[in-house]
Amino acid sequence: MKKGKFLFAITGTIILLLQSILPAVAIDESEDLKNIKAELESMIPEEELGKYGKGEVIGEAYIDQEESYCEEKNPEEAEERIMLLSAVGSPAVITPGAGHSYGSWGTCEFSVKTQTGTYLGFCAEPNSTTPSGTFSVSELNSDIIKALILCYVIPELYENLGKNIFNERDRNTYAYCHAAVGYAYCGSLTGLSASMAQGIKNMVAVTQNQMATNGTLQRYMSEYKTYVAYNAQQDIVWVERAPKGNIRVLKTSTKPGITNGNTCYSLNGAVYGVYTDQACTNQVATLTTDKDGNSNVAQLDANTYWVKEIKVPIGYAWNHTVYNVTICSGETAVVKVSDAPTMNPVEILLKKVDAETWQNVPQGHGTFEGALFDVKFYAGNYESDPQQQGIKPVRSWVIRTDSEGVGKLRNEYRESGDEFYTMDNGEIAFPLGTVVIQEIAAPEGYQINPEVIVRKITSENKGEEIVDSYQNAQIPEQVLTLDIVKVQKETMTPIAGAKFIHTMPDGSREEVMTDGQGKAALKGLIRGEHMVEESFVPDGYTRNPGKIRFQISGNNQIELKENTSTVQSGKIQFEKTVRGAALRVEDACAPYKLLIDKKNEDGKKLKDAEFTLYQDKECKKKITCSKTNENGEAKFEGLAVGETYFIKETKAPQGYRIPVNLDGSDKIYEISVASNPMENIFTCQIDQKIYQLEDSKSIISGTKAERIVTIEVVNYKGNKLPKTGSDWNLLILTAGIACVLGAIWWKTPYKK
Repeated sequence: MKKGKFLFAITGTIILLLQSILPAVAIDESEDLKNIKAELESMIPEEELGKYGKGEVIGEAYIDQEESYCEEKNPEEAEERIMLLSAVGSPAVITPGAGHSYGSWGTCEFSVKTQTGTYLGFCAEPNSTTPSGTFSVSELNSDIIKALILCYVIPELYENLGKNIFNERDRNTYAYCHAAVGYAYCGSLTGLSASMAQGIKNMVAVTQNQMATNGTLQRYMSEYKTYVAYNAQQDIVWVERAPKGNIRVLKTSTKPGITNGNTCYSLNGAVYGVYTDQACTNQVATLTTDKDGNSNVAQLDANTYWVKEIKVPIGYAWNHTVYNVTICSGETAVVKVSDAPTMNPVEILLKKVDAETWQNVPQGHGTFEGALFDVKFYAGNYESDPQQQGIKPVRSWVIRTDSEGVGKLRNEYRESGDEFYTMDNGEIAFPLGTVVIQEIAAPEGYQINPEVIVRKITSENKGEEIVDSYQNAQIPEQVLTLDIVKVQKETMTPIAGAKFIHTMPDGSREEVMTDGQGKAALKGLIRGEHMVEESFVPDGYTRNPGKIRFQISGNNQIELKENTSTVQSGKIQFEKTVRGAALRVEDACAPYKLLIDKKNEDGKKLKDAEFTLYQDKECKKKITCSKTNENGEAKFEGLAVGETYFIKETKAPQGYRIPVNLDGSDKIYEISVASNPMENIFTCQIDQKIYQLEDSKSIISGTKAERIVTIEVVNYKGNKLPKTGSDWNLLILTAGIACVLGAIWWKTPYKK
């Protein structure tokens, strides 16, 4: 401080020396004034110098002060406390006072009485008439004029700076200050001597330097305002202390029960602008909130301001309210604001569709009504089920679907659970966060979908009150199905056209038929006991007599109760599948008839020949016997396709012998049959020779439903020689030749 005073003293001394020396210098004053004026014009900014011409009104119209809130003060006293500055447009009473002279010119002090007090005024137009009377107050925005007046009226500034600037030695510092103010105000040096003009230049130069370097002057500059009373005689200027106060914002949520603890919402980062006008065009401060909703504190002149939100925090809707607030001297005005949390109205929460058709129309006897879903809401955004991380939901509900498979956020759909979240208008909505949906009970005819559906509700933070980020959960439902696959016994050959009767728990019955792939399905199976049995098979097959009984439990699971099928008639295999369960039903091919056509070598039909059917080649496992009738026919019915049989004649008709092989063993016929009725294929093999349907009409006859295989057996009378050309012929011929040769040799005399 001492160093500052020392510098001020030196500066003042230099000024005084210059003032005392310059008048003694013989110069052309008119030329000197011209040069000094040019220098002054270069020192004072062009936009300030002399811009306040006669009659130009500067400042704003008076604006009524509105109610404000001052922290820890009584709001009812606010209006009285804020009147510490003259209001623009209010009256000011101007009264001339003590006179002063400088050179050949003179001036007087002016008393300025306003609604806030009495102040020392300066005439701003030195060559004009002395004013007196009541005039309107306007604000004057001139830093150089404010600084010049402050250096005179503030004792601290005057002692350290002003008295050296304004030439206290001549005891007309007021007059010098007035002259400098007048020049800065109207830009005229008319009537001033060169020495006076030089003094004004020095005052302006020193004052400008102090405005940039002197912290004390800078502080007072920020605490005072400059006013002017415009009038027809001469404008009068003065300064008034501008009291300071503080302003801050306290931000809260309109629904703390929703936002508290939810990481999708944050009060941090809300930005508010503080403006001097209701249109919010002249911003004088910025307030930014922290995580608790408290903003920084801004110090401003005690006055009326307008505050509005210019940046919305995460998760909140933009508050477009413009708040009017009055800052009181020495106090902190708290602007209490509340923002509504952004929410997502949801009507349709989920919709069930059939997994096979992707339609919301159930299949078979199933329904989409009555499915139960567990719905949980978590405060925060999660990529997967928060429950797996040990996080508990904030609220949860059980929602029941309607006949269309739709679940809604409505009380009539709520089976149990917490209250729904609502917006200010009462509409049910989800806050920002994460919704997890899982089916806990399936409707009749469908299986539970085990999928855990995670939906995030987010906002792009554009300040909208309503977002539409929730995507309705479309939940595919697998219809509870019993798949039937019909195949030919011990093959993979599908059987089309087979029919099955399904008896339901209520006793009603339905019939299904296998398609070209041998498949049929019972869909939408309801809870209770069911029975399935084959009712019809296409020609060429034997109906499987087995019956299947199964139970549908409360959780829509299929459990087998009874299976009466046998290996002989065709197995029925039951197994659980992802669709529910499946039956693999075997049908045996229809049995065929074996016909023995018995005749002699002349084609006569032979009666009473006995034939026996065996299971084994050794003919020890007898199956049955059959005798030929008048037509020479013996029949064996019910022979199974795929089995190998052995037949031999066990009794010849009278006068005939049983056919034998060349080695004298009994003639045994081996026979087997293969069939595929779906493709109309029937093949038989007799004694290693294969006969097919299309080229063996004499061997294979009948229809798909009853195929007939015919074997022709010939008997010969008495002892029948083997046929010529057989192996026996060769043996007999060889033996005869040998005998003849031997006899010839024996009869021929021995010759040497």
